[in-house]
Amino acid sequence: MERSEKRLKERLRVCVATCNRADYSKLAPIMFGIKSHPEIFDLEVVVLGSHLIDDYGNTFRMIEQDEFDIGSKLHTIVRGEDEAAMVESVGLALVKLPDVLQRLAPDILLVHGDRFDALALATAAALMNIRILHLEGGEVSGTIDDSIRHAISKLAHYHAVCTRSAERHLISMCEDHSHILLAGCPSYDRLLSAHQRDDYTDIIKSWLGMYYRGMG
Repeated sequence: MERSEKRLKERLRVCVATCNRADYSKLAPIMFGIKSHPEIFDLEVVVLGSHLIDDYGNTFRMIEQDEFDIGSKLHTIVRGEDEAAMVESVGLALVKLPDVLQRLAPDILLVHGDRFDALALATAAALMNIRILHLEGGEVSGTIDDSIRHAISKLAHYHAVCTRSAERHLISMCEDHSHILLAGCPSYDRLLSAHQRDDYTDIIKSWLGMYYRGMG
C-alpha cells in the first residue's frame, strides 16, 4: 500500500487549461500524449472561456467526446463586445482560478497562445508559484495579441515554440534557451503522422469538407 502511494506521488501532475476551440486543437495532441502515459503523468483538465458559451456551441463537448475528464469548468466570460468586457472577463477569471489551482496543486500548467483568458491563467499560476509551460510563444502578429502573448511568455518558465524565429524572439526577450523546445505546431501532428498518401487525402478532405469537392 505504501509503495503504491509513493508511486502515485511520483507522477507529474499536469494541468491543461483550455479556453476555446482554437487552443484545444493545439492542446489536444499533447493531452492525448499525456493521457497515454498514466504511469508518469496525472492529467487534470480545466475548461473556461468561450468553451462554455451557448453562442459558441458549448465546445467543451468536443473535449468530453475525446474522452477527457474535465475536472473544472469556470464561467469566466462577461458578455459584451467592447474592451471593457474583456478586462472584466480577465478579472472574473482571476477571482475564480485560485481556488481551482489550489485544489489541483499541479506541478505544471500548460497554457496556449495569446488569448486574454490565457493571460489570466498565467498570471494566477505565476503568483501561486506554479510552473508554466507556454505553447506557441514568440510569434509576432502586429496586434494587441503580441503584447498578451509576450506577457504570458515572461510569466512562463518553459516554452514550446513552432518556429526558429519564435525561438529567437524568446531568446531576445532573455528567456533561458535551455527552457525553449522547438516542437513545431502540435495541431499538425495528426496530418504528419499519416504514413500513406491516401491517409493525407482523407484527413484533408475531412478538414475542407464541402470545399474539397470544388478542388478536383
